Amino acid sequence: MIISIGYSCLETFANITKTVWLIKNHFLLVTQSFRVILRLVNPKIIASFLLIILLASAFQHLGAASRKVPPSPQPTLEADDITFDEKTRVSQLKGNAILRSSSFVLSADKILWNNEKSTAEAKGDAIFTGYDLRVLAKRIVIHFQTGEVMAENLKVGYYPWVLEAEKFDSEARDNQKSSARFRFSEVELFSRNKSQASPSLHMESMTLDGNSSKFIAKSIGVKLGDKTFFKIPNLRGNLNQSALDYNLRAGKRSSVGWYLGAKRTWAVREYSDFTLSALMFPERGIYFSPVLKGNQLPVTEEFYDYSVRMGGIVDYGDERGMDRLGEAIPRNRGLVDVNFIRRISERWRFAGQMFANTDSELYRDFQSDRFAHDQWRQNFGELSYEGPVYSISTLSQWQQNDYDSLIEQSPNLRIDAGPAPVFGTKFSHSLALEYAILKEKTSHGITGEESRKLDLGYKMQRPFSLPVGLRYVPSLAFRAQSFDLANQGNAKRQLGEWGNDLYIQLLGSYEVHNKIWEIERIDHISGFSLRHRRRTLMHQSNLSNIPLLDNPFADLNLSPIDLLEEIEADGLKPHEILRLEWTNRLIGSYQGANRELMSFNLFQDLWSNDRYENAKPHSYGEIDLSPAPWLTFSAQSKVDLDTGQSLRNSLTCRIRDGRINDLSVTYFKFDDFGEEWQVFLTRRLDSRKQIAMGVRFDEETSQVPYWMGEIKYRPKGDWTLGIAISQREGTAKEDELAIALNANLFSF
Repeated sequence: MIISIGYSCLETFANITKTVWLIKNHFLLVTQSFRVILRLVNPKIIASFLLIILLASAFQHLGAASRKVPPSPQPTLEADDITFDEKTRVSQLKGNAILRSSSFVLSADKILWNNEKSTAEAKGDAIFTGYDLRVLAKRIVIHFQTGEVMAENLKVGYYPWVLEAEKFDSEARDNQKSSARFRFSEVELFSRNKSQASPSLHMESMTLDGNSSKFIAKSIGVKLGDKTFFKIPNLRGNLNQSALDYNLRAGKRSSVGWYLGAKRTWAVREYSDFTLSALMFPERGIYFSPVLKGNQLPVTEEFYDYSVRMGGIVDYGDERGMDRLGEAIPRNRGLVDVNFIRRISERWRFAGQMFANTDSELYRDFQSDRFAHDQWRQNFGELSYEGPVYSISTLSQWQQNDYDSLIEQSPNLRIDAGPAPVFGTKFSHSLALEYAILKEKTSHGITGEESRKLDLGYKMQRPFSLPVGLRYVPSLAFRAQSFDLANQGNAKRQLGEWGNDLYIQLLGSYEVHNKIWEIERIDHISGFSLRHRRRTLMHQSNLSNIPLLDNPFADLNLSPIDLLEEIEADGLKPHEILRLEWTNRLIGSYQGANRELMSFNLFQDLWSNDRYENAKPHSYGEIDLSPAPWLTFSAQSKVDLDTGQSLRNSLTCRIRDGRINDLSVTYFKFDDFGEEWQVFLTRRLDSRKQIAMGVRFDEETSQVPYWMGEIKYRPKGDWTLGIAISQREGTAKEDELAIALNANLFSF
């Protein structure tokens, strides 16, 4: 009764969650889209304001320090000629005049220092140096007590940008730090490599609120030489929502024809950004795709990582074709893709994924670049709790799109506990409990086989210390499975397992000094273990009725031999096996920091009992090698020892030569899924030219399913030019030759 009620609640919660996701994220992304569209008019203006806020903040610190802390010592005065007027209490410095404080240096042809009012006025080639800035101006006036600053004909640089303005002044308010209003007039921003062909950004005036980071800019335009383009009367915004990326692209796809597109990214919060892209297909329409992403690194026990992708088009193509269900593709097409993980506290975690679309071909037609790397689709939600020695999780996985065949789990409740001591003894025990309702969904959304499964596992073990550092750990395990089947008799299965493990661990430390490899000492941790498992069938009923719904899709990694380690366990069978394991870790130390140089593990099934149907011994090995920060190598291999068939062979090697060269070589062969080599190279020819190339080669067919090449060139001035070409062959829809031409202009 309790399980039935819990299942009903979870099913209702899953349906409500799916609806809320769709409504909430659709509304959020539509809102963000309108905000971005309004800012698309000359959006590169935001980049120039970053320099302005840095300049304003530096001047503002002058007054903030005097308001918040006791007055600092009087500045020192230096000049070829210094005079003091008793009546006005003003010191006049002429010839190489310098006013030096603990925070900045002010130099000019002439400086007037009013000791009573704490003001300084610099005239004639005035230079302000401090707060990571160097400002040139004809005249600078600083009020130390209020923080007000005024400058005329100023120029300031922040690599690679230069800002010029006829006048700058600030107004402090309420004597609060970070609370001031800054005003600029006749502002021009340009690259330090300015030439006749280089554009510049011009503003008649701009007002900036230092507290809220809001700005108002008037009469904005992009100038090329003496001519002004893209004139905008005024613009309002917030510097905290700055632009990050801009991209223009063009090409042709075999399924949808020629296209021209643009993409733009904005930072909407500290850890989130919003991207809007539009692709215009003359034969089909305009495909809009807003994306909202956020990632707060797990520096604390609470963090999140999410992405919300949407796409849509009114498809005017005359031959849109049929989808995988054999139905005509509609004119109005759209999709939503949601991925998230949220650790609420040290114990709680919430994760999920949802992908829904109007037809099976939309993603392949208009986002084939992502489809090539993102084809496995799941729709699920999971809430889990991690205790000191136990964990509880509830999961719901459903078929969102009828053409995606899968096994629905609604719900899947699981509890794992242990190993934990038994009443303070040297014995330890573990428990695994799972309840799941499984349904097979075909590629047409039809429900096939169904089962309700209750799975209970229990294990007890005790370690014994032997001479010469050996440890012996015997164990006993029991597992009972009960299947409630919809269309046939219920089934049960009970298995018992006897285990014996023999361990030894070896430690070593070696002094090795090598500056090139950045190593001073190497610690070696090596372990050997001999593991025996004998699993027998204790009781069964109607075993042939059990549908293999919860079963591994492919077994490419190390196969488990422990009874409780079998997670997808509808196909549990008796077996007896003896496995040898050898593990190694090399840890290097350099200047007090540690890093893993190598991890090498080898697993060999020495013997298996042929009396059991499940006697399939394997050999598995893996290595991760990082002898230096610029060199990494990893490889994995799995072999069926009975047939000699290679189930998995993969390796990856990457070599980096600073910012000059980056080479990666990859080889992979998975069962019967093909055998391919992949090579990618990036090389910086000089400070202005860079090339990139890549190729993928299928060794079985001797074909090249993918290749690419790219050249980037930065001529004198501010331009960056590029051309990229790629081709993909051998797929159902993604065969295409893509050519892209790029012309980027630093912040414009």
